[in-house]
Amino acid sequence: MNASVYCFVESTIFALTLLERKIRSITSAIFAFCLNTT
Repeated sequence: MNASVYCFVESTIFALTLLERKIRSITSAIFAFCLNTT
């Protein structure tokens, strides 16, 4: 595998990891809000 493909794969995995972490924090914030309102 050449360097550019490897770099692209690495950056894609990194972006997906950040996105998943952001989605998880947003989901937990919504879940906490729902628990507080009930």
